[in-house]
Amino acid sequence: MKPPPSTASSVGLRRLRIDDAHEMTTVLADPALYTFTGGQPPAEDDLEKRFAIKAPGRSPSGAEIWLNYIVTLGTEQLAVGYVQATIPADTATADVAWAIGTQWQGRGIATGAMTQFLDVLRDHRITELIAHIHPDHIASQRVAECLGMTRTSEIVDGEESWSAALHPQM
Repeated sequence: MKPPPSTASSVGLRRLRIDDAHEMTTVLADPALYTFTGGQPPAEDDLEKRFAIKAPGRSPSGAEIWLNYIVTLGTEQLAVGYVQATIPADTATADVAWAIGTQWQGRGIATGAMTQFLDVLRDHRITELIAHIHPDHIASQRVAECLGMTRTSEIVDGEESWSAALHPQM
C-alpha cells in the first residue's frame, strides 16, 4: 500500500549527512528508479563514501559548490529522495537534479522539494538553473515546467537541457 498523497506543507529539506546513507539505501533501492538515468541501486557503504565526499558542500578541488539535501516527508522527517545542485565557483548558474523514491512518486513531492530548494539557491545568489532530463522522462519534465524551466535545443549525454532564470523573491 502506498503512503497517502503529500501536501506541500509536509515536504521538507535537510542538509545531507553521512549517516543518511542507511535510510537513503532503502529510498534508492528500486531498480525502476534508474530507468532514465542508468545505474543501479547503491550499497549502503558506497553511499556512505559518496556522502562523505558530498556532505562538506564543495568539490575536493574547490572548483564547485555542491548543495545536497535530503527530501523529507511529514513531522517524522522520513527520507523520500534528494535534491542537489552543482555550482561552478564564481558563477551564478546551478545545474540541478532531483530524485524521489518510486513509492513516493506522483504526489507532487519533487515539485514541492524543488520549490523549497529554489530559496536555498537564491541564498547562494543563483540566477540561472539548468537541468538535464531524459527525453522520455515525462514526470521530470513536468517538475521542470512547474519550476518555470523550458526545454532548450541542447542535448548532453542523450539528455535534453532545460533552463530558467531564477529571480529573487520579493
